[in-house]
Amino acid sequence: MCKGGDEMSKEIRIIKGRGLVPGMAEGEALVSRESLVWSHGVDPASGKIDDVRVSVCGESVKDKILIYPLGKGSTSGATWMLETVRCGNGPAAIINRETELIIVAGALLSEKLYGKTIPVVDRLSQDPAEVIQTGDWVRVDGEKGTVEIIKKKYIERRKIMNAIINVTTAIANWFWGWPILIIMIGGGLYLTFRCGFVQIRRFGYICSQTFGKMFQKAEKGKISSFGAACAALGSTIGSSNIVGVPVAIALGGPGAVFWM
Repeated sequence: MCKGGDEMSKEIRIIKGRGLVPGMAEGEALVSRESLVWSHGVDPASGKIDDVRVSVCGESVKDKILIYPLGKGSTSGATWMLETVRCGNGPAAIINRETELIIVAGALLSEKLYGKTIPVVDRLSQDPAEVIQTGDWVRVDGEKGTVEIIKKKYIERRKIMNAIINVTTAIANWFWGWPILIIMIGGGLYLTFRCGFVQIRRFGYICSQTFGKMFQKAEKGKISSFGAACAALGSTIGSSNIVGVPVAIALGGPGAVFWM
């Protein structure tokens, strides 16, 4: 495999696990290496983790792919998670090393009660806390049990490229508006006055040297005016464009003109 392919495989990978709650979700990963307590560990009103014992304390679970090894605490964890969903602050998906049944119940009830699907996957072939970092973009398929990981560095590079493309497009759209119109008209007027309206004064001579000699036979060893005109059109417009238009009309009918 080429080097570029190796780099891509490091930045985008798919790992398989056990799907517990079906559904599709994607979003930014929030990874805790410590077990998470839903009851009194997550504030439903804000969606923020307020358990000071975990490294992601203060982070919001809203619309995140929430990743933590195990759950702990009482059976009220499902109720707490449902209240977080009701407040509009629920996670997009949950990935565990081993998922408690109470979390599965909470995710299933979330769809039944509030119409929010929270896919749940566990028992991945690799430890999710080792291969996924906070900020990575993750896609979860709860039915197939697959997790696609797009590394944060790749996302940042893609954002930079998109920003460059957006800036370039904005400049091009601006330039090919009034500025290019002013340059073309202004340049034409400047050359017209500077050359003393040569295109009007010598119009007859121009026609005699172009259209007048277009179909005259060329001298031996020289190109004809018609041949020179065809060569100029071919290099300016493109031979494929010249041939493509009649072919499109022949195959698609006159209506093909409206698509070109």
